[in-house]
Amino acid sequence: MKKSIFPTILLLTFLLAACGGKKEVPTEQKEENNPTEQTTNIEEKVVYKEAVVYAGSTDFVFENGKKETIMIRVSNEENTIKFPGNMLDTATVEGPPGANPALVGKSFLIIKNSKGEVIEIKLSE
Repeated sequence: MKKSIFPTILLLTFLLAACGGKKEVPTEQKEENNPTEQTTNIEEKVVYKEAVVYAGSTDFVFENGKKETIMIRVSNEENTIKFPGNMLDTATVEGPPGANPALVGKSFLIIKNSKGEVIEIKLSE
C-alpha cells in the first residue's frame, strides 16, 4: 500500500506559516530620560533673501552676518523642519510661489540640533 506525502507537506506548510518563519530577537531599549546626554540647540541669526519652489522641495535662501549664503531645502512631502507657514507668497497667480515679499529682508533664526541638522526656522523678534 502506497502512502501519500501530501498530508505531511500540508502539515509542515501549516506549521511553518503559523510560526511566521521569524525568529524574534530582543532589542535594546534606550532610556528616554538620560541625564548624561544633553541636547544643545544652535541658533544662527540670518536674513531671509528668497525662496524657490520645485516639484518636490522648496529652497529657502538666507544670508548670515558674514554675508554668506545659506540655503535650506525643505521637502514638500515629508517635512521634518518647522517653519512659518507664511514664508511663501501664495497669492501668486501664475507659476510657483516665491518668497513672501513682506518677509524678505526680515531677520530669522535657524535652529540646529547638536548634530548640525536644521530643525526649525523662525522669525526673529
